[in-house]
Amino acid sequence: MSEKLFDIVTVKGNDHLDFLQGQITQNIEKLTTGTLHYSAICNPKGRVILTCHIFPLENRVGIVIPVAMTDILISKLSSFILRSDVIIERLETSISLCIESNELDSDLSVFKDNHHDTSGSSFIISRKLNNSNFTEIYTDQNNKNIQSRAIDIIEWKRLRMIENIVDITQENTEKYTPHMLNLDLNNGVCFNKGCYVGQEIVARTEYIGKVKRRLNLYKLSSENITVDEKLYLNNKDSNAHILSISGDRLTAIINTDFSNLELSYKNGIAKPLTNSFK
Repeated sequence: MSEKLFDIVTVKGNDHLDFLQGQITQNIEKLTTGTLHYSAICNPKGRVILTCHIFPLENRVGIVIPVAMTDILISKLSSFILRSDVIIERLETSISLCIESNELDSDLSVFKDNHHDTSGSSFIISRKLNNSNFTEIYTDQNNKNIQSRAIDIIEWKRLRMIENIVDITQENTEKYTPHMLNLDLNNGVCFNKGCYVGQEIVARTEYIGKVKRRLNLYKLSSENITVDEKLYLNNKDSNAHILSISGDRLTAIINTDFSNLELSYKNGIAKPLTNSFK
């Protein structure tokens, strides 16, 4: 796999836990060792700047972030450091990949069964994708044997879409709320933690609002489609916003009243796979 899909950024320092607690939708105090926690960083209006996965390490927290969003993450967090004892670093040697779970044989036993090593300066952490026989691996250790088994990035993106994971890009940053992206359905938001940027808006939606638009997954009859195309319902613009396309799968933000209905586009039909996200 020649292209790198994710970077790993670490946050450390005497104040790093309190600092991150005020920036991220996940409860930093409840992070489980060896587990990747889906999360987001929002702007003051409750719109998602970026999505990520976070995990605890010894005296620091790791953040898995799409490569294209790494500089945005570092810039955004750095702007809030002020006098806090916090150091933010991009791990230049990090490796991220996805392989078939049955490839985790005895020679690679360190990766099996979500095994993790988060002690010291090096780490290995894995996450099995629930709806497939594939496992994501994130590490700062160079292992050419593992890298040679990595699946194609397009297929990896497709598997993450099926998993209900949104990887926000520069094209759709600050456009959607966590609820629109189904973070509330995917344990990406903690609603009983303290304040964080955008928390008031997110909490208001959860407790007194109604989510009128959500992310939906579709199977395409033709892969000849681009993200800037319109999706139609009964020959009328559905006002859906296509978020991502990978192979024969597409995700779009759409009115929840239409989530179980087929949509059309120039070269085919988009069939909803609504059970995937329920």
